[in-house]
Amino acid sequence: MLQEFLTVRGYSVVSLNGTMNLDDRREVYKQFAGPVRIMISTEAGGEGLNLQFCHIVVNYDIPWNPMRLEQRIGRIDRIGQQHDVKVFNFLFSGTVEERVHQILLEKLMIILQDLGFDKIGDVLDSSDSERRFDDLYLQAILEPERVEDRLNKFISSFSEIALEEKKSLSLLQITVALDTATTEEISQNLLPFWLEIMVTNYLKSHNGKVIKELYSYNIAWDDGFTYENVTFHQDPSEQVSSRMVTFSDPKIQSIYRQVPRVHPQQSIPHIVIQNIPRDIAGVWSLWRFVIHLEDEEKYLSFSYFLHKNGKMLLTTAKTIGEAIARGEFSIISESQADLKTCEIIETEVKSHGEDHIHDIKSKNKINAVDFYPVLIVNVEASDV
Repeated sequence: MLQEFLTVRGYSVVSLNGTMNLDDRREVYKQFAGPVRIMISTEAGGEGLNLQFCHIVVNYDIPWNPMRLEQRIGRIDRIGQQHDVKVFNFLFSGTVEERVHQILLEKLMIILQDLGFDKIGDVLDSSDSERRFDDLYLQAILEPERVEDRLNKFISSFSEIALEEKKSLSLLQITVALDTATTEEISQNLLPFWLEIMVTNYLKSHNGKVIKELYSYNIAWDDGFTYENVTFHQDPSEQVSSRMVTFSDPKIQSIYRQVPRVHPQQSIPHIVIQNIPRDIAGVWSLWRFVIHLEDEEKYLSFSYFLHKNGKMLLTTAKTIGEAIARGEFSIISESQADLKTCEIIETEVKSHGEDHIHDIKSKNKINAVDFYPVLIVNVEASDV
């Protein structure tokens, strides 16, 4: 109805909803990034899309959970945005709902600013929080005379959770310098050997040529380009003048981009975790980013949790990761990877990582960036 209303008034409009498959979503995205001026979306547009080419959000149907508002705005207010983002929220004037919304956001933002958080989603994001916001609004509507008391209790509880999260992050930020033995062990990692196997096998199966010399290789790529006297790992004790080929090499990057992050026949463990909300079920994953600078490599690791309802819950991912680290889980089965789910996660991981890499890029020259999953598991809560 809204699309028809706008179309007859001369606006070009596309719509997006949760019933669309991945190809249909991509087509809508392509049209909106091109000539179409307006995209009408259900909650499905709040995740997985990078929309920094537009800068106006109209929240026609306000969700009670403010984190869902943050998700919508986050699709637009991100790296690459060249304009001031404008957000218009539609609320019924003079209602209890309007009052709760305004007071709640105002006081929660004060708490976040005092503790150094950017948004509510840095503190809460689980479906348990969704129920808490829903209960707050429902009780406020049913018993408007007690709205102040319920708001104060909710805000007090949020403040305690935010403070605990701040303490937890402070502990995680403590770093310890590596000793000499550990540094030496890391420097002798197997990455160069894996790189050698990947490149030589690729060339053999793609009409390239590989000639092994005593300490080096002569390589002919499938496009006719050649590398002479190159090596993938060098022993300082060997006086050899071979050129070192590393992961940052454009040819290596081209090969690696063709390698899927998850193999279609890869087995994914299914685990059950105690002491988490019972409706938690989905895919948890741990990803590592390798940032290749001129003189060193930086590593970033992040955990993600994609709920079965399609929501990406970062704080819940942290809770699950801590439970796994403590061994508070049981493996009940294995199943093959769902590639469409993994593709959705990979898109979100890449987008999230770009925000962190941008800070490093502002201070260093980055030669290449790689990211890959360290662990992927299906997760559900224990009934016990």
